Amino acid sequence: MMMMSGSFPLLSYIFFYPYRDSFLAASVIGGTAMCFSCEDPNVYIVGTEAGRVYKCSTLVQGVEGKAPPNPITFSYEAHVGPVLSVSFSPFHRNLFLASGQDTALRVFHMLKTRPLIHYIPSEAPILDTAWSPSRPLVFAAASADGKLYIYDLNKSRVNPIVTLKVSEVGVCSVSFSKAAQGYLSTGDLKGVAKVWRLSDLLVKEVPGERALLDAL
Repeated sequence: MMMMSGSFPLLSYIFFYPYRDSFLAASVIGGTAMCFSCEDPNVYIVGTEAGRVYKCSTLVQGVEGKAPPNPITFSYEAHVGPVLSVSFSPFHRNLFLASGQDTALRVFHMLKTRPLIHYIPSEAPILDTAWSPSRPLVFAAASADGKLYIYDLNKSRVNPIVTLKVSEVGVCSVSFSKAAQGYLSTGDLKGVAKVWRLSDLLVKEVPGERALLDAL
């Protein structure tokens, strides 16, 4: 993986399975999704084509003249097939979403191997996920069958409170607006972008909501 600033690489990593992942021998892996922590710019999550999810650090130091260092510091329960999306909560430094080709949508705590919550919202792969920037317990997921799912854990920890058919093809992108709260956008595999207005119930923070998030 390489991150660029202009034409100069800031970081250059080759990801390897660490020795503690005994199900596979050490080998180069391909990253398919990545997100940086909202609170610690040195911490990021990587999802891979093999289904593994890793916590990584930019602070891992290499030795000049040797192979790039392994940035992986923690490993999470794997998806079956490629990981397609990972996204950090803007309200909790340790919570993140992961979704994959296996149709699973999971809420992880960064310090725990197994997911806190596991959903199968669709029979189709979950292509993208996003946390609300205004509601700590609200997040959205977009699926390959053209549907948008919005979860509000204050209302239900089992089912989405909104299921909306937004396209006849896969929805590959979903994003909450930070500048104009109350709006959400979707993009599909035909290149069609749509903007949706959210109910105030999905925008205004509920008293005690952050405490409920901490208690997950």
